[in-house]
Amino acid sequence: MSSGWEIIEVKSSSYDINKPEVKKEHLYDVAFQVLIAKNVGIDVITYSLLLLNKNYIYNGNLLNLDELFIKVDITNAVREILIDCQFNIDTLRTILEKNEEPEIPIGLQCKNPTCDFLRYCSNGGVPNDHLLNLPYAGKYYDN
Repeated sequence: MSSGWEIIEVKSSSYDINKPEVKKEHLYDVAFQVLIAKNVGIDVITYSLLLLNKNYIYNGNLLNLDELFIKVDITNAVREILIDCQFNIDTLRTILEKNEEPEIPIGLQCKNPTCDFLRYCSNGGVPNDHLLNLPYAGKYYDN
């Protein structure tokens, strides 16, 4: 095995060993870090998430940190999205170089995950009667 670095991204999310899934945005967080590291010459060979074990049961004594946290290897999943992540970076760089705000209507992309610019883009907030405020309506919403 070749020598290199490992990225371990610590998240405040839980992980269920019976339903092993990680959030897509966590994969992109790590992919972004991998690309930055590679750009400065750091050889990152494995990528992992450190998550809370949803199945851990506290026994009332000392915390067992080896059981409280789970290290999840996401190397293959991240490798699959590196090209997509680089494309996103290139797209954002192009937008930033224009020095003008993109004109994008409020939509599902504002809610999942919640965008920090939602309040700004909607001039102070989404109106109370907007479809995005209805529970579960987002899955039916299409710009």
